[in-house]
Amino acid sequence: MSTTLPALEITIPAEDTQVSAFEHRMRCRAVREHVNRLRAAEARIHEPVRIRPLGKYNLALEMQIDQEHRAHHHTRRDEEIAAVRSKFARDRHRARVVFSSKTDKLQEKYKKSILKHATGDDWEFLRTLSDDHGRQLGHEAGVLQIKLERLSAAREEAKIAYITKRRAELAWTCPNDGKAYPFTWEGRQYHRTYDGEMWLSETWEWRGEWAGYYIARANPPQDWAHIVLDEDHQEKWAAYLEDQVELHGI
Repeated sequence: MSTTLPALEITIPAEDTQVSAFEHRMRCRAVREHVNRLRAAEARIHEPVRIRPLGKYNLALEMQIDQEHRAHHHTRRDEEIAAVRSKFARDRHRARVVFSSKTDKLQEKYKKSILKHATGDDWEFLRTLSDDHGRQLGHEAGVLQIKLERLSAAREEAKIAYITKRRAELAWTCPNDGKAYPFTWEGRQYHRTYDGEMWLSETWEWRGEWAGYYIARANPPQDWAHIVLDEDHQEKWAAYLEDQVELHGI
């Protein structure tokens, strides 16, 4: 459950000629200590939090259920990716077939018009006819280009990346050990227990229960008021909410 934390910017106070070297070193030390406290708070918020004492569980049965759960979402991921690739390939082929059909009709129409007026000497009309034909072909080529841009490989891969990420989140599980573990859903950070109880990680606000594909409204667990955080977590929430404190002027 390790999480790579973003690098914190450490701004060391500029050397001030009006203070002693000792005072300047103390200021730098205070800044570093403050940054270390913030870094520790951020690290703790990505760790499991004990919600209730560890009970007795059927680990063998739970492991089997978890494996089936992950296998289901991996299978659905592969099926959805195959469907996306098939749809993109089918739509690209269809766009090219439509383009070919329309240009063939334009070519046939143009040939008939040329043969009809080939015996005449109205060169201005023939030039206009050719120009119109060229513009029509250009229009159809532009339509094909727009369709193919909408069906580009980059868009196809973006859809596949979204499916992969979503199925990975849906396949998420954790040990049934009485703790809430970090869980990401739709870009937000939560803590979630094996039974699906969920809290917002930053504020520890109750959010509801996981219902397989979404967060359902539910009342907090009955032992909500009895949640005991270990000593390392007791200061976590207050410390984390202070991560916007200015590093200067300490």
